[in-house]
Amino acid sequence: MKTILITGASSGFGLMLANKLHTEGHNVIGTSRNAEKLQATVPFKVLSLDVTDEKSIEEFTKQLFETVKQLDVLVNNAGYMLIGLAEETSAEAGKLQFETNFWGTVNVTKAILPYFRKQKSGQIVTVSSMMGLLSLPMHPIYAASKHALEGFFKSLR
Repeated sequence: MKTILITGASSGFGLMLANKLHTEGHNVIGTSRNAEKLQATVPFKVLSLDVTDEKSIEEFTKQLFETVKQLDVLVNNAGYMLIGLAEETSAEAGKLQFETNFWGTVNVTKAILPYFRKQKSGQIVTVSSMMGLLSLPMHPIYAASKHALEGFFKSLR
């Protein structure tokens, strides 16, 4: 049994993965901006986390390691897809896409890395997208955020 942290476990792939790993007997901790609401509907532990807020990441990390003695796997899953023409996408919307998909993922990883180093173990799995390698029309900012993830985590590896 492993202790597995999954960011963005309130819906989609994150929720599906958290439920599957919990069913397989792992100690799963999911995150959500609405942790109390999600906790009422799922069998795994849920902690509050907003990946776009550095104070939230700091508080979350402290709470996480008060809850568990060791973390085996971090699954960076939190994110969303911004769709739109490049010239019609505001800088504000683009910055929020990067704050969530790129900086949120990077900052959560940076908060967990010291614990992995101290344990001398830990695995990081980052959910990206085929658009981290190629791009499609109507997804320029999303693709850019995923390309950035690919570059960061290839360097980290």
